[in-house]
Amino acid sequence: MSLIDKYKEFPDHVLLRLYRRKMPKLVAQMRSKEKIRVLFILHCLDKWKTEGLYNMMLRHERFEPMLGLALPLQDYPSEAVKKYGKLKDYVVAKGYEYQELCQKDDLDRIAPDIIFYIEPYNGVINRGLEYRNARNSLFCFSTYGIHTVDFDWAYSTIFYKFLWQDYYESPLAAEHVMKHCPSRKGSIVYTGTPFADQLLKPAESDPWKTVPARKRIIYAPHYSIVDPHDKNALYIGTFLEHGEFILSLAEKYADKTQWAFKPHPCLFRELSKQWGEKHTQAYYDRWAELPNTQFEEGQYLDLFKHSDAMIHDCSSFICEYLYMQKPVLYLDNGNDFPQNNLGRGGLQQHYHANTNKQIEQFILDIISGNDPMKDSRSAFVKQNLLPPNGKTAAENIIDAILGFE
Repeated sequence: MSLIDKYKEFPDHVLLRLYRRKMPKLVAQMRSKEKIRVLFILHCLDKWKTEGLYNMMLRHERFEPMLGLALPLQDYPSEAVKKYGKLKDYVVAKGYEYQELCQKDDLDRIAPDIIFYIEPYNGVINRGLEYRNARNSLFCFSTYGIHTVDFDWAYSTIFYKFLWQDYYESPLAAEHVMKHCPSRKGSIVYTGTPFADQLLKPAESDPWKTVPARKRIIYAPHYSIVDPHDKNALYIGTFLEHGEFILSLAEKYADKTQWAFKPHPCLFRELSKQWGEKHTQAYYDRWAELPNTQFEEGQYLDLFKHSDAMIHDCSSFICEYLYMQKPVLYLDNGNDFPQNNLGRGGLQQHYHANTNKQIEQFILDIISGNDPMKDSRSAFVKQNLLPPNGKTAAENIIDAILGFE
């Protein structure tokens, strides 16, 4: 067994200690290079939120960014292949150069100075592509959503302890982490998130169906259909309670509303366990086929920007959709979940519903233009969600990598 292989076989806590010792040297080496090689490992188009940063690095004289595509491992094989195909099609359509990552020695071959993953979890891609196999790379992370939830088991995982820089949109989002996991203080950097840059830009194109003018509403259900007593789970999903009713509202108000069904990427898998795959597929097909509805997966920036309202129960969308400064309804199933101060503040800018009658009233308010929370939403975004320093989040991240104040 080679020295490299022995290194990879160390337990994570030993590997972490060795890695932390060499991190200052890796940082100095990286910053001294004429070109810094940055690898973005992608496995799910929906969750790739650093595209703006990638593009800025393409234009920057100090960076050599590259895309590595990896097969997602947590879906049914048919779904994984479909998602990978959509990701690859998108990258090709954009004209981006990429490499397909499938061999365990791919990271050694590419030898990136910095790696960006799009999720902080083990097991979502081939284990050979995970942090423990990139012994000479620095790890940077910008979460695929907005930091609104505090699970102790999540923010204290080994992945976060390997990070050199972890980018946050607001001090409110990191307060709990800083207090309960002080070893991470050195990695947390307030830059804003690259996804915020994209949310704040004008729309590029209109992905909605062309129909007569109607109010455009997004329905974005979470995937969590689990035991509400499991304290390690994010049990915020309301699909079983409201999913079919909301589809019926799209049909009932077809002359006044247009709808986009934007489910969490894992909903199909979890719903199939309850309904069966055939029933689940029929429900998805119904959204795709009605004249005033559409099924959306993948990128959703322009979907947001050309919408009039959203209905959801997703922790990430609590703040993401607020950037649109449009009315948003949160479906509350009555189960508490650990929110940070940013998440709590964002949720206060939502209308709330836990009954079908309240959901329908929200639709009627959207149709009539009744929105008393408009000014409050705008003030919250300006105070808590805009990138600092008068720069974009991508500019702030590049400055942080290069060591600029």
